[in-house]
Amino acid sequence: MTFGGGDGIWKHIRDLQQSEVDALVGAALEQDINFLDTADVYSAGRSEIVTGQALRNLRVPRDQFVLATKVLGRFSRESARGWSPVRQIAREHSASVARVAIAWLLHQPHVTSVIIGAKRRDQLDDNIAATELKLSADELAKLDKVSALIPEYPGWMLERLSADRAALVK
Repeated sequence: MTFGGGDGIWKHIRDLQQSEVDALVGAALEQDINFLDTADVYSAGRSEIVTGQALRNLRVPRDQFVLATKVLGRFSRESARGWSPVRQIAREHSASVARVAIAWLLHQPHVTSVIIGAKRRDQLDDNIAATELKLSADELAKLDKVSALIPEYPGWMLERLSADRAALVK
């Protein structure tokens, strides 16, 4: 959950009042969403504070939810390379980019759970609606392609060194 407002990039993310955060977290819990994820970089820790307060205000027993966090997140131009195909597929389905991205994740055999993020009720509803979005094999292939990780060392080196032998096996 990304809450808190504040300075920098976070001033553009709506500064929700505690009652609004309580309502959003409550709506998620009503849909059996019991994994909440936040980060210390969201609004300089304010997001974690209001999320924790919402759980306290809603009197959610500690053993009924998982609260996760992360530190030192980063974003690069390279990580944004797949947005164009996602936007195209979203337009074709009259869906949001977030809904398409979550639907793609739900199609991945190695994914056992998807973490969604919402700051408003309509976003939460849209994220949940991803469970109903059916992507074609072609759409999945396009999204797989733009989501492929750039090979890292030593993987690319092993592939390069064995290329001549791989040709002999074919």
